Amino acid sequence: MMKNTIGFVCFLLCLTMLSLSCQAQRVPSWIKKVPKAQNNTYRYVVEHAEGLDYGAAYNTAIAKVMLSTANRIGQPFDSKAVNAAVQNGDSYEVISRQYNIPFNKVCEYMRQQGGTVVVYVLCQVAVSGNVTPQWDEFRNCESTGDLLTGYSAVSWDDVKYNTANFIYGEGWGESLEDADDNAMLDLALKFSEIIANDGNGRQGTVVNKNDLEKQMKSYASSISNHTERMVLSNAPKAHVGRYIKRTELNKIFEGRKNRINEYLQSAMKAEKELRLDDALRYYNWSYTLLKTMRYSDDLVFTDDRGENHIMSVWIPERMNAIFDGIHVEVVSKDGGRVFFSFTYNNKPVTKLDYTYFDGRDWSNICSALDGRGGLELNSGIDIDHLQIKYEYMYKGQASLMDNEVEAVMRAVKRPAFPKSIVTLSLGEANNTTNADKTSATHSENLAKQDIVRGVSQSELQQTLPQVTSADKLKVSKVIDSIVNAIKTKNYHLVRASFTEEGWEMFEKLVHYGNATVLDYSGCEYTQMGSSIIARSIPMMFSFKRGVRKSFVENIVFTINENNKIECVAFGLDAAAMEDILSSKKPYSEKSRQTIINFLENYKTAFALKRIDYIESIFDNNAVIITGHVAYRLTKESPESNRYVNNKYVTRTRYTKEQYIANLRRCFNSQEFVNIRFSDNNLTKASSSYGETYGIQIRQDYYSTTYGDSGYLYLQVDLNDPDNPVIKVRTWQEEFDPELGRPYGIWDF
Repeated sequence: MMKNTIGFVCFLLCLTMLSLSCQAQRVPSWIKKVPKAQNNTYRYVVEHAEGLDYGAAYNTAIAKVMLSTANRIGQPFDSKAVNAAVQNGDSYEVISRQYNIPFNKVCEYMRQQGGTVVVYVLCQVAVSGNVTPQWDEFRNCESTGDLLTGYSAVSWDDVKYNTANFIYGEGWGESLEDADDNAMLDLALKFSEIIANDGNGRQGTVVNKNDLEKQMKSYASSISNHTERMVLSNAPKAHVGRYIKRTELNKIFEGRKNRINEYLQSAMKAEKELRLDDALRYYNWSYTLLKTMRYSDDLVFTDDRGENHIMSVWIPERMNAIFDGIHVEVVSKDGGRVFFSFTYNNKPVTKLDYTYFDGRDWSNICSALDGRGGLELNSGIDIDHLQIKYEYMYKGQASLMDNEVEAVMRAVKRPAFPKSIVTLSLGEANNTTNADKTSATHSENLAKQDIVRGVSQSELQQTLPQVTSADKLKVSKVIDSIVNAIKTKNYHLVRASFTEEGWEMFEKLVHYGNATVLDYSGCEYTQMGSSIIARSIPMMFSFKRGVRKSFVENIVFTINENNKIECVAFGLDAAAMEDILSSKKPYSEKSRQTIINFLENYKTAFALKRIDYIESIFDNNAVIITGHVAYRLTKESPESNRYVNNKYVTRTRYTKEQYIANLRRCFNSQEFVNIRFSDNNLTKASSSYGETYGIQIRQDYYSTTYGDSGYLYLQVDLNDPDNPVIKVRTWQEEFDPELGRPYGIWDF
C-alpha cells in the first residue's frame, strides 16, 4: 500500500513544485487579517486576481466576490452571465440588484508582479439571502501590515498551529525529493479524512483507506493549483512541509460542484433535443463527479423550471428514465449487417451511441442518427440473439475532453445501469430480399413519429421549394440506380450519372469506411434554383480502427438540370435542420437553403478530406483561429516556480497557407474524420455586406486518434451561393469567459 501510495504522490509531485516567489513589499493589513464585521448581517471577504492590466484583474476579483457570495447564501445565478456583466463594465450596484447578490466593495490594493497586475479587494457581503445587510463604514484601507512574499507571509509554525485555516503535511527523508513525497502523503491522508468527515461529527462521503490514492488522484489537477511547499531543512536530513488553505479547499469542492451543475444543464438540454448521446454522457459524468463530493447526498440541483432535485437520487432516475424510453427494433439483415430503428418516447432519436456483444467481446461505439442505426458483425459470427448496450460511460471521450472526469472514473466505482443493456432476437429479422414490406412499414412509422422538438421533418421539408411529380420521378430513378450500385458495389455502372466533380466525391464517399445504404424510402426532394436536392438517404459507415465502430449519416445528392449528380454531401441532423428552417429571424427561404447547403458541404469536405475544396472556400486573408485540447505540465505564472498538470486548450492564429498545410497532414494521418453539428445560431451582417452571415455552431469532432467538442464560428460570404467565402473561422472549447458566449459576428 505504502509503495503504491508513494508512487501516486510522485504523480502529484510532478504537478506541484516550489512555492510562489515574488519581490516582498508592504501590504494593507486587511489582506493578511480579514476584519471582523460590526454587526451580524454581513461579513468581510478578501479576493484577489491577476491580469494583464488593472481593469482585467479588478473585474475578475469582483466577479469572484459575487460568485462566491451567491454560492454561500444559496442564491441561484448564471455564473457566465454574471461574469459577462462584470467584464462588460456594468455597474456593480446594478448587477448586485439584478442577481440579488448583496455586497459592498470597501477597499482595493494593486501590486505589480512581473508583466502582470495583481488586485486585491476587500468587500462586505451578506451572510444570508433572507437578511438585508446593514453595511458599516471601514476606515483602515491604507494601514499596512506584514510583508507579502509569494502565496502568503506565513511561517511553518503559523501553518502547523493554525489548523482552523490550514491543512498541512510533513515529511522527512535523506533527499529533498523523499521528504517532499512523504509530506504529500501526509497531506493526502488528511485531505481524505476531510472528505470523509468535517471534523464536527458529521459523516461525509465514506472513503475506504485502500482507495485513498485513487480518491486523491481524482483531485490531483485541482489540488496542484493550491498546494504550497516549505523546505524546512535540506539534505541529508531533509524536512519538507506541504500545506493548503482551507479556503482554497472549499474552492476545490465548489469548482467541482459548479462543473456538475454545468453538465446537468447540458444534459437536460440535450435530452429535450433527443440528443441522447450527449444527455447520457453529461448525466453520467455529473454523477461520476458527484461520487467524490463531500456530503454528496445533500447536494441539490435546480432545473430551469426552478424545481430542486437531490442529485444522488435524481441523476440515476433520469438516466434510467432515458433507458426505459428508448425502443430499438431490428428492421432487416443483410448478411452480417443488421439494421435498427431507435425511438425515444415514440420519437426518432436525434443521436444515440451504443455498443454490441458479438459472442466474443463488446464492440467499439456505433452511432445512430435520426432514428436509424446498424452494425456489421465480424466474418464467421452467426448468432440468434444480440445484446446492445446504450453508451453512457464515454471513458475514451473523457480522456480527450475532461481529464478530471477521467481521473474520477479510475478513482471510484463506476455506476452500473442494467437497463442500458437490451437483448434483441435476430432469428426473425428480415433479410433484405424479403424486407421491402417491413422497411416500408418501418418508414411510415418513422414518418409519423419523426418529430424533433414538436416539428416533423416532413413539415420542415415542406418549407422548402417542392419539385414537380415528373421531376421527382426522373430524379428518383437516378437515386435508385445509385443505391443499387452501392449495395452491389458495382460503382462503375453509374459513372454516367455524375459530373466530374460529383464522381470524385462519390468515389470518396463509398470508400469512407465500409459503406452501405439503409432504408431510404423517406427520401425528400426539393428544388434549389435549377438543381434538385435529394435529401435524407441514410448510409452506415463502418471502420476497423478508432474508438468509433460505425456512423450513420444522412446523404444528400444535388442533381443538376442535366439530371447528373454534381454534389454529394453529409446532411445535417434533424435538430440542426430545425434550428435553421424554424428560426423566427427574417431570413429568406433561399438564404436558409444556401446556409444548409454550405454547412453540409463544409462538414463533408472534412469527412471526405477534400483539401482542395476547403482551400477554395477560405478567403486568402481569412482570420483563422484553431483550437486543440491537450494536457501538459505548465508554470502557473512567469515568476512562479510552481507547476500544474491541467487540461489546456491552445488557440493559434494561422494564415490560410499554414492552416491548409496542417489540415493536409491531419488528413493523411487519420483513417477517418467526422464532424457533427448542433445548436446553430445565425446572425446576418449589416445590409452593406449583403448575404454575409455569422454562424455559431456546436461541433463534435471525431477522428481515429483525436476528438473534441467546442464552439465553431464561421463568418461566411454567401452572396454567390455557388462560391462561398469564409472570412473568419474560430474554435473555442467553452464560452469566452469575458463575453459569456461563443465568438460572434460582433467580435470581427
